[in-house]
Amino acid sequence: MATINFATREISTKLVYVGASSAGCNTNVRQLHKLVTASEKSRLHQFGPGDTEERSFYFDYVGTDADRINSFDLLTRVYSLPGGLTLKAHRDEVMRDLDALVVVADARPGEENSNMDHLIHLEQILSEQGLELSALPVILQVNHCDATDARPTEDVVYDLNPYGFEVVDATAINGRGVKDTHLKLMGNLGTRIHDNMAGNAAALSLTAIHRATRLRDDEVIRKHIEVIQTQTTATPASSVGGDTDTPSGPAPTIEVAFQPRAFIGSHPCKVLGTKLDNIQVRVTLLMQPMCGGETRQLTVVLANRPTDTPAAPRHQPPHVTSAHSAPTGVSTVNGDHIRDYLPDSYTPAPAEGFDLPSWVYGAVGIGGGVVIGVLGAFLVGMV
Repeated sequence: MATINFATREISTKLVYVGASSAGCNTNVRQLHKLVTASEKSRLHQFGPGDTEERSFYFDYVGTDADRINSFDLLTRVYSLPGGLTLKAHRDEVMRDLDALVVVADARPGEENSNMDHLIHLEQILSEQGLELSALPVILQVNHCDATDARPTEDVVYDLNPYGFEVVDATAINGRGVKDTHLKLMGNLGTRIHDNMAGNAAALSLTAIHRATRLRDDEVIRKHIEVIQTQTTATPASSVGGDTDTPSGPAPTIEVAFQPRAFIGSHPCKVLGTKLDNIQVRVTLLMQPMCGGETRQLTVVLANRPTDTPAAPRHQPPHVTSAHSAPTGVSTVNGDHIRDYLPDSYTPAPAEGFDLPSWVYGAVGIGGGVVIGVLGAFLVGMV
C-alpha cells in the first residue's frame, strides 16, 4: 500500500516481481539493483527457507530529483517472489500491501503450462487480499528470449495477457530489458499517484502518515521474517478443526469486542494465525495504527464458556459508588478500592432506630436530682 509521509516528504511504493519457478524473478531484481538510477540505495537482501535455492530478494531506493512527485521524494521497495517458494506465510507477507507487479513469463519451449498455472495461482493470491490483477499497474515481461528455440513473444503472451498489459522482451541474465521493464512500470505507477493527489482516490490507494524516520532496509527484512515465523508456527485458520466433520447449514455469528486500551486507534489488518484447544481459542492479529506508525501483534483469547454466562461480578459495598472514585482516605490497588476485596462482615452496618448521645442523658439526670433536692428542702421548711 503506497504511503505519503508528510514528516519526511516521501511517497513509498511496493513492487513485486512474480513468475513461475526459474522464469527469472530473482535475476530481474538482482540486475535491477545494479542498473537502477538512485540518489539512495540499500544493499541487496535475500530471505526465505534455508532448504531451497529460491528465496526472495529485496532492496529499496530513493529516486533522483527527476522522479519526485509534487515535491515528494519517491521511495521504492522492490521484491521478488519466485514460484518455487511454496510457503504460504512467505507468499502472503511479500504480496501484502503491494502497489504494482511485474509478471515474468518464460519464453523457453515447454514452459507454457508453468506460465499459465502461475498466472492462475497469482490471481488466487490477489483475490485472498481483495485485489484484482486487472486493476493493478502490471508489466508483462517475456524473459529468456535468447534461449534456443525460444517461442515468439506473441505466442508466449497469447494466453497470459487477457487484460492487455504492456509487454517487454528481456534477457534478464545479461540485463537486457530489465531497466526498461522497471521504467515502464514506474511510469504507470507515477501516473496513478499523480491522479490520486489530484483527487481521484480510485486511481491508487495512498495512505497519509506522519512518521519522523524511515524504516531502514534491515528493519524491513527483520519485520518480514518475524511475521513469517509467527505465521509458520501458528496453526493456519484453514486447518483448525480439520479432523472434525463440518456440520451443514449457516453458522451463527457472535460479535466479540476485543479492542484493548493500549491499541485504541488501531485496526486489525491481518490474521497471523490461530490456535485451538478445549479451553480457549487464541487468535493472533497484526494491528495497524490508523494514523500511521509501526504495526504490532495482538493475541485475542476467546474463553470457552457460554456468552450469556458472564464471569460473576465482584461485590461492591453500598458505600462505594464507583470503582474509579474512591472516598478520601480510602487506599486503592491498581485503581480498585481496598474495601472491594473485604467480605461483607467487615463492613459496619448502620444502627437501627433513633438514639441520643450519652451526655444528654447525664445532664438530664443531674438536673433532675437538683430539682428534686430543692423541692424536698422547701417541703421540709413548710412543715
